[in-house]
Amino acid sequence: MALITCKECKQPISSTVKSCPHCGCNKKSSSNGCLIVLIFTIVLFGGISLMFPDKGSHETETTYMPTENDALRYAQKKIKEVLKSPSTAEFPNYREKQDHVTGYYPNFKINSWVDSQNSFGATLRTKYSCEVYYVDDKVGIKNLKID
Repeated sequence: MALITCKECKQPISSTVKSCPHCGCNKKSSSNGCLIVLIFTIVLFGGISLMFPDKGSHETETTYMPTENDALRYAQKKIKEVLKSPSTAEFPNYREKQDHVTGYYPNFKINSWVDSQNSFGATLRTKYSCEVYYVDDKVGIKNLKID
């Protein structure tokens, strides 16, 4: 058993003990080692934050491209606004509506129908057509025709 000097308190300690009985320092590690680990961690997380910036704080371009379904949903929303009883509106189901939208982003042409009640309570099928267009992340509708 040899005596060595504690790196922290400089007191003589046995070489077989794991920590200093005077100050509790682990003789295998030093405060410099902890400091190095702390600095490394800060640098590591700082580097990661530079690689992946917070997208909420910067303007970013949208990569989302509206689909035919998006255009159809927008047209249906606008059709409901002009119906006498919008809560009764029933549009074509998924299989039927596939043929009702033509065109590609940014201009879609829609020829479809809606079943809804009129002011007398009778359910009628009404055909409609319109164009849904996208400009600078904004959506609009034009040439709305209701038969």
